[in-house]
Amino acid sequence: MTKKTIFVVFSLILSFSAYNQNNVSGNDQPLYIDILVSPNKTVSINNHVNILPDYIKKHVSGILNNHSIMENENLVYRIYGTRSMKLGDIMDVQQKLYTLYPAKYERYLILDKNEEILTDDANWTKKLKQLEILKIDKPLQ
Repeated sequence: MTKKTIFVVFSLILSFSAYNQNNVSGNDQPLYIDILVSPNKTVSINNHVNILPDYIKKHVSGILNNHSIMENENLVYRIYGTRSMKLGDIMDVQQKLYTLYPAKYERYLILDKNEEILTDDANWTKKLKQLEILKIDKPLQ
């Protein structure tokens, strides 16, 4: 009876240990960083607005430094642009992000004419839900 009890306890400990190693972060959800590229080539990153392209690294690094390594493994940049922009403007920002920390990308185009409600607003990510948005490509790696 004691051998059986010891065996069961030992098995449970091994099972729990194996589970913890496979699920270190406890969260398989991706870490999203939302980036809005404006026609004047400034960007808004999460709740920071009107950032010059030279300061993208500083802001993204600050976000990543506040999250675990496992979350950074599931990092996804969601890049938004307006229909009056050129795809090259969005791709320039995407390239800066890639050199900082390679991750998956999702690019979106804001089709709504009321896109200016996002400008200079730290809550721009919440207002996106009110606008018509089109995903312009599949996620890239």
